[in-house]
Amino acid sequence: MTKSKQLLQGDPQKEYLRIQNELVTGWTYANPLPELVERMGRVRSQLDPVWLATVRTCTTPPAPIDVGRLLPNLAPLAKTTVRLNPRPGSAANDASKMGGVFLWPKDELWPHCEDHDTAYVSALQLRKEDFPEVEFRPGTDLMQVLWCPNDHEPGYCPDVRVIWRRRADVADAVEVHPRPASHDVAYTEYVPDPCLLYPERIVEYPGAFEKISVPLYELLGDALDVAVALECCRQLVTKPWSPLDDASSLYQCALSTADGTKIGGYPDWVQDPWYPKCVCGATMDYLLSFSSQEFDGATWFRWLPIEERDVLHAERAMQQAVICAANCSFGDAGTMYVFICRKCADWPTTAGMQCS
Repeated sequence: MTKSKQLLQGDPQKEYLRIQNELVTGWTYANPLPELVERMGRVRSQLDPVWLATVRTCTTPPAPIDVGRLLPNLAPLAKTTVRLNPRPGSAANDASKMGGVFLWPKDELWPHCEDHDTAYVSALQLRKEDFPEVEFRPGTDLMQVLWCPNDHEPGYCPDVRVIWRRRADVADAVEVHPRPASHDVAYTEYVPDPCLLYPERIVEYPGAFEKISVPLYELLGDALDVAVALECCRQLVTKPWSPLDDASSLYQCALSTADGTKIGGYPDWVQDPWYPKCVCGATMDYLLSFSSQEFDGATWFRWLPIEERDVLHAERAMQQAVICAANCSFGDAGTMYVFICRKCADWPTTAGMQCS
């Protein structure tokens, strides 16, 4: 008998898999299955974390309103983002993950910040086959994001480097990376804890203040209020949305840009949209975001995965493992955005941070 089949014989494991499936297939805004959610939390506490990491799923609820159907002028603006859903855990050095040891050749120097005299830290590593929607540099299959754990101008955030490599070229890899001494790090929250990734594809729309031709909120006008009101009445699910008492808040918090650490799609702006210019003069493309929180008090009802809704009433440590698993913070619960210029031969990147 294989090890996986042996594991499934244990009652908590089988119960967990059953509940996970029932939640994902049966959950709705009108019927959020609270008893099943609470049961999920109790069963999870009995499980081996290593086993749990191999079967965990993170399923974002569908949008409570079909934006493309109700507002056809927005349909062409839909984009796909990949929510990374980081959760605590370690993975192989060539795996897609946050933090930890990356696939790095022994004969290649680890980046060092001259301004702060400190080593960079490993932030994010993605394999091409895990993220087919992401454009990788030709001839590469691994994207590595590193940064100096100190603020740099002009973005007043970590200095970010994106490295593209081919895994087969790394014949002799390091086992550890240089780590900055504690006195070299101005902000310890810029040093990610190791995390596994549970990527999920989400269709999103531009934020209300994104400038398409004019700010989107001007383009929508009263149509958004009418469409949302009609749909709320039709679905009879106004009560769960009670914290969001107007259509624009609902659009911004639940219908437009996804919360959390993600790659592709639209930036989830905290302030006004900001797209930097490359030295070549071109406007840089949005690549990915690192978020302090995967959701907040106004957005949890859309962006908290169905399988983890028990954490709303759990101890703080369990909540933190879902809300901010990498233990990173950018400003006052803000977000760091990374941009890239693929028009230049070396694909330069830059980063900026926004917070409330």
